[in-house]
Amino acid sequence: MVQNSFTTSVSKQQLAETLGQVLPEPELDRCLKHAIIQEPAAGKQFWQAADAEPGIYIIIAGKVRLLDNTNDLLVTLETGASFGESTLFPTGSFQPYSARASVNLKLYYLPNWLLQDLSHKYPSIQKHLYRQAVLRDWLLLCPQIAALRKLPGLMKALSLLERHELPVGQLPSALKNQKLWLLRRGQLVHTSGLSLTQGSIYTPSLLKGHSWQVDRPTELYSLNETQWKTALDYLPQLEQLLSSDTLPVVAEEQGDSGSPVPKELGIGGRGAGVQVGRAEEQG
Repeated sequence: MVQNSFTTSVSKQQLAETLGQVLPEPELDRCLKHAIIQEPAAGKQFWQAADAEPGIYIIIAGKVRLLDNTNDLLVTLETGASFGESTLFPTGSFQPYSARASVNLKLYYLPNWLLQDLSHKYPSIQKHLYRQAVLRDWLLLCPQIAALRKLPGLMKALSLLERHELPVGQLPSALKNQKLWLLRRGQLVHTSGLSLTQGSIYTPSLLKGHSWQVDRPTELYSLNETQWKTALDYLPQLEQLLSSDTLPVVAEEQGDSGSPVPKELGIGGRGAGVQVGRAEEQG
């Protein structure tokens, strides 16, 4: 591990893309001055989110394989990509993952104190880094999304998701008109008995009548009709999340309103038979 005064291996553009902010020259120089170069041994699982020192790693040579808690491959990152954003948000309830080094891997590490200082000056940085952490979290929370992880348009499609922080109480009526919900943490309970929990994917139009309650503080993401159409332009396969032709309903139960409550959807490969909406009957 060597302090680095900066080399041309990391471009200003790469740093701007990682932070979501173009820095003025003085800030850029200070950021680069305090960065650290790391070169983990090939094949070594050198980093784990659960006990890692907070900070971000940018790949400047080689590849990094990110693994879930069962050591299954999530994604392979190449030069210019970053990871570790979730370590900056210890109360964010992010899923743990780890990193394994490839041959000739070289990383550029930005420590937490530096990122916090930059975030105070440029609040958009913190919002961008949280967003990046959430995008990776979907691969761990939702097997249906993880099954699409090799498709190039996935992250662009997910970046369209709109975040909602919901307090306990009745769900805002505007959310009922959204095309798709993804629930990252918390719980929603419908008066029919359907319960949506962490990692749920749901389309509100499947269940008409009655109301939804926010059972605990909840972080919900949604796509409206316009956003959904744009997402499909990036990744047409997203239609599989809503198509009963591709993902047949394995079991249904009539809700109080008389509308079918989807219990489970099957998807081929990884995530087969996982619950969409995690339809859990209360009581």
